Amino acid sequence: MIFNFQVILILVTFGVFIALMISKKLPTILALPLLGVLIAAIAGVPFLHAAEPDGQTIMTFVIGQGSARLASTMVAIIFGGMFAKVIQKQGISDAIIRKAAELAGDKPYAIAFVLTAATALVFSAISGAGPVIMVSAIAIPLMLSTGIQPVVAASLVLFHCSAEVSLLAAVIYTVLVTKPREIVHICSSALVEGIQDVAGVIGLMIGIGILLNGVSAQATVALMQPLIGAIMPKSAVVYVIAFTILSPLALYRGPLNSFGLGSGLANIMLAAGTMNPAAVGNALRATGVVQGVSDPTNTQNVIVADYAKVDVNAILKSTLPFTMFVTLVALIYTGVVFF
Repeated sequence: MIFNFQVILILVTFGVFIALMISKKLPTILALPLLGVLIAAIAGVPFLHAAEPDGQTIMTFVIGQGSARLASTMVAIIFGGMFAKVIQKQGISDAIIRKAAELAGDKPYAIAFVLTAATALVFSAISGAGPVIMVSAIAIPLMLSTGIQPVVAASLVLFHCSAEVSLLAAVIYTVLVTKPREIVHICSSALVEGIQDVAGVIGLMIGIGILLNGVSAQATVALMQPLIGAIMPKSAVVYVIAFTILSPLALYRGPLNSFGLGSGLANIMLAAGTMNPAAVGNALRATGVVQGVSDPTNTQNVIVADYAKVDVNAILKSTLPFTMFVTLVALIYTGVVFF
């Protein structure tokens, strides 16, 4: 059966936890790992001992490997926090903000447009947590200084965002051109204080990793695949409407998220035989806009939310209507050309 008890329970649990996070009844830092463990448990992933020698369990795969899944991102976040502290300690951020305020005057929309365009240009060439941290440390304070709301500033910084070495190099370069004789003291204190500042973000990264492994466990994917295969559209109109309406299912590593429950989705859609490969690929790319910009479980969303001091779910509510519209436009093109 497509809608067996386990599938229904996973969908209900998924919806309840999203509602709890959005309504701020349960902190995201606790909700994400709990959701990952619960989904895996409902799907039948054994807690401690697997039937096969190398089988997945909640303790080893979901919690153990999941908590370390985003380790490289956590390192980038630590170096990013260190870089931000150096910028602050050397008075660079204050100088930039004052200069920006002088130049912007009473034109916040102009500076928001320019900074968003510059951010888009940067992220067209590089990606990863490192660039997001560097851009956020400069662009978000500039926007806030002109009166732009924090959630808007955080939303404007998100298009896409690897560079632990570049962050460390930026730290060293900044100190060398400002106070080279104090490099040891500044770097060591910035590292300690930077870690303190990003501790909450690292906690969220651990939770995201646990959720990722919970929804991508073999038992979870096998359980959800029949449901996904059964709802595939059979006409261009239904294709556009269905994927637009269902695009929020790409959030929180859901069924349309190719990095979550939808990790095996492309093969399922192809096996259904109702869409050609181009239509399948572009459907996931289109809904990926919602995931890439609005998803609170994205590392870049967590980073910019922390810099702007806003709840990561507030960014979701701010950007979702626009990302769904972009998804609609992309799906119309795909429906006409490829379906």
